[in-house]
Amino acid sequence: MRAGVMVALAVGVIGWGVERARFGRSDDDALARVERELRDRVDATADTLGGVAARVAGARTTIESAARDPGAQRILFDVVAGALPPEGGANPGITVYDADGGPVAWAGRVTDLPKERIDTKAAKAALFVAPSALGPRLVRVETIPGVAAIVVEQSLGTTPAAPGPSDTLVVPTSLIPVTVRAQIPPTDRPAGRPHHAFVVSSRDGGTLLEAEVMPADLAAARDRWEHVVGAVSIAVLAATLLLCMGALLEWRARAHRTRPFVVATAALLAMVVVAWAVLRIAIGWLVPGASFVAPLPFLVTALAAAGVVWVAIDAIERRRLEPPRPRLLAPTAQSMTLVVIVYALAGAAAVGVVWTYERALQRLVSQTVLDLLHFSLHPVNAGRLAVTCGLVLFHAAVVWTAAAIALAPEIVWRTRRAIEWRASLAGSWLIGVVVAIVLVRPSAPGVPLVPAGVAVLVAGASAVTVTSIRSRFRRASQSARIFTVFLALLVPSIAMYPSVLSFATDAKERLVATEYGPQAASQREDLEQRVRNSLAEIDAGPSLKEFVAGVDVATPTTDRAFLAWSRTDLATYRLTSAVELFNAQGRVVSRFALSLPEYSTSSYRATGCAWEPLVDEVSPLGSIERHVLRTSRGICDRGRILGGIVVRAMLDPRTLPFLVTALAAAGVVWVFGRDIEFAMYGWSRAPIYAFGTSVWPLRDADFQRMVDSRDRFWTTIDRNDETFRVYLLNDRSGIYALGYPVITWLGHLINLSELVLLAGMLYLVLLVLSSLFSSIALRTPASGRALLREIRSSFYLKLFFAFVASVVVPVAILAIATRTYFANQLLASADETAARTVTTAQRLVEDYATLQQRGASALTAIDDQIMVLVRRAIDEDVNLFDRNRLQATSARDLFASRLLSMRTPGDVYRSVVLDRLPTFIGDEQIGAVPFRLAAAPVTAGGREGVVTVALTTKQLDIEQQIDELDRRVLSGALLFSLLGAALGYWMAERIADPVNRLTR
Repeated sequence: MRAGVMVALAVGVIGWGVERARFGRSDDDALARVERELRDRVDATADTLGGVAARVAGARTTIESAARDPGAQRILFDVVAGALPPEGGANPGITVYDADGGPVAWAGRVTDLPKERIDTKAAKAALFVAPSALGPRLVRVETIPGVAAIVVEQSLGTTPAAPGPSDTLVVPTSLIPVTVRAQIPPTDRPAGRPHHAFVVSSRDGGTLLEAEVMPADLAAARDRWEHVVGAVSIAVLAATLLLCMGALLEWRARAHRTRPFVVATAALLAMVVVAWAVLRIAIGWLVPGASFVAPLPFLVTALAAAGVVWVAIDAIERRRLEPPRPRLLAPTAQSMTLVVIVYALAGAAAVGVVWTYERALQRLVSQTVLDLLHFSLHPVNAGRLAVTCGLVLFHAAVVWTAAAIALAPEIVWRTRRAIEWRASLAGSWLIGVVVAIVLVRPSAPGVPLVPAGVAVLVAGASAVTVTSIRSRFRRASQSARIFTVFLALLVPSIAMYPSVLSFATDAKERLVATEYGPQAASQREDLEQRVRNSLAEIDAGPSLKEFVAGVDVATPTTDRAFLAWSRTDLATYRLTSAVELFNAQGRVVSRFALSLPEYSTSSYRATGCAWEPLVDEVSPLGSIERHVLRTSRGICDRGRILGGIVVRAMLDPRTLPFLVTALAAAGVVWVFGRDIEFAMYGWSRAPIYAFGTSVWPLRDADFQRMVDSRDRFWTTIDRNDETFRVYLLNDRSGIYALGYPVITWLGHLINLSELVLLAGMLYLVLLVLSSLFSSIALRTPASGRALLREIRSSFYLKLFFAFVASVVVPVAILAIATRTYFANQLLASADETAARTVTTAQRLVEDYATLQQRGASALTAIDDQIMVLVRRAIDEDVNLFDRNRLQATSARDLFASRLLSMRTPGDVYRSVVLDRLPTFIGDEQIGAVPFRLAAAPVTAGGREGVVTVALTTKQLDIEQQIDELDRRVLSGALLFSLLGAALGYWMAERIADPVNRLTR
């Protein structure tokens, strides 16, 4: 104990010293360290960019020929791609411009620079910082005078300060995050600079960045470090307490008298509780505000609870066996009455324990975002695994607590083994269980009766098992003991599985009925409110008069309208909407639309400066009607109308908040509620929208019930050999259906097999930790050597493990081969689907261009409106590039915000335009989100272009199929391995028994 206290003090002193070394004596010292680190990082990035530019400039002959020779241009693309530095989250990019400033070859994440920045006649390289959607980018322009300019760029960090085009970025350093922004022109720079701000310059003295450190961040960093040091020191004390338990365990093991044993047991229990409390304090320091259900506190509490129950069970068994043994009850009516009363109370107490835990489990399941029925180890997530492992330990602790209550009377007396005594024990315990359930049932109607009863009965069966195998367990082999303890950990989790299933189902139905359903029914009112909020935000924003003054109306743009749109709730909730700006003559000067095409050329002359009342317009969108809220007002200056603004927002089920959340979490298989589907029907029973590829058929009885009333109700519907629980609600606009698939018997088998594997991995970790503890804290450590000696000396165990290996190894090899084969087939099928999808988009674009009947300008007539229609056909975002420049897209917001480059991706241009490949399939990413990209050439009116399709939805589908494949293969392999182990056990028994008899 003294050594642990000294180590904890040493940790505190070392932490204080490290803090002084890292942060310095004062904030000025810390600021100087941050400034030096940021300068070094910028200089290192500049050196990297300079080296890349020099490597590309070495291919001067190829650069000179690339503008007129496609073969040389193809080689130059390879040179540029080969020179691209590793990403590391910095999104590097390289562009080679010709003498006229046109891009010739490029690779990586590239941005378009103003013409004045690309001076091919400059004799000296330029280094500067340019703003982008992902924050400032360090740009180096290397020139080959009179021939070309080589632009190499890279982000300075990975966390933009705000979404959208930005000149600010939060750059993490070893101490604190630093907010940096591109150099501000001297005329715009504020006269004073905060104390915690500094300028980062290039080596030649030019100002690149202005950086600012928030004093609150610096104080928070110091405070966080002090909390970490304090948490580690407290954790050392907790570890010391745990190691001190070794002496208590040995004293307790040697105690053969009641008093020393009770004292040692009480001290051990107190030590466990104190160690748990100390660890909770350490976790509170490490993660301030962490609740009980947070992963780390939950796991620590579960371990403490399991430890306490293990000590209690062991104490009960030791008391039965150690002298003086409990007295044997006399076969009298008085003794029988006492036994009946005590065991009835034990049964009632067991119900109380299980019922209390069931209510706590119900709250946990309803509050967590985790799918607690997903026991798979894949994908690995520390928080999820901590919670699921904690649940396994809590299940075991609760069930064995109830079992310990049933075993507790044996501390005081022993009962006779006659059948009438045993029947009296079991009967009275069951009577107590039934009476307790009847009494507690009204107080907690949400607790399912059957699952709770199963848990109580398993607890009783566990108590009976302990009494029946206690003598054999003492004489059992080491391997048999290990397997028995594993069953003691696993069986309670299987017993509690029905409860977890019931609570998860209730929580899912409650989520649908109280949150998702009302969101669907109130979408119209919510849309109107968000439009009104957007109008207020437009009014509160900068004046729009500069947006409509002096604009070329012959070529309307999207950037001005996008800027107005991006500052409103229309952008925050990504509503299907549009903003249009008009000049005083009523002609459109800028229009931005998010999935809301306008087929006719509109004009608008404002009549006033106030917003007109919202109007619900009904217009066609393809083959369906769309309801669009519309309003407008004039853009005025001192009462004079300079132009107008029109705002539209469409009633679109795809923008429902829970559907947006579901799409964001589609690739995360352990998120609660991810399997909930949504569909909307008209009163003709025809589907209007479906979140997925199919809808549920509306049965006549359900439809008639909705016609007769506005009641909301649950029903069961079969679809494509699957059974769904569906929640139906309706209003005058239509019928809304939200449902989830009912888990099949195969699904339950998969869940249980994953639970077995999870419990096995947890048990293995606990065995390793136990071995480490015994080797450190015990004088006579219990290691795995005894087990190894037992295996070497036992013919039966050798035979058993040989049979098991003969089954498990082929099954494992077959499982890996099967998984690899089918995963490769799915990926190959995904590429084929991608090629078919982009080919469909190619044909649609070419057909639309042909229908324009504009000759050579047919392809240039394709705009965003048509690309939205193409997206509706293929259900993926689609873009059209005029060789190397974006022309039209169905995802204009991603390009307008500069999250995606306006230039054709380099790999796409290289493959489609230069190599003339019919299709291209590759990988791209938006920020940190990867996706598959398909591309194909388009030709119309003698002009060539490139169409690309971002396959985000299909990529998620493939990932989900592969995850489901992994689950099924793992479950099947585990099932066959268990069957093989059972068969091996039987065969080993049959073979080893005669051999053992002959060798006795």
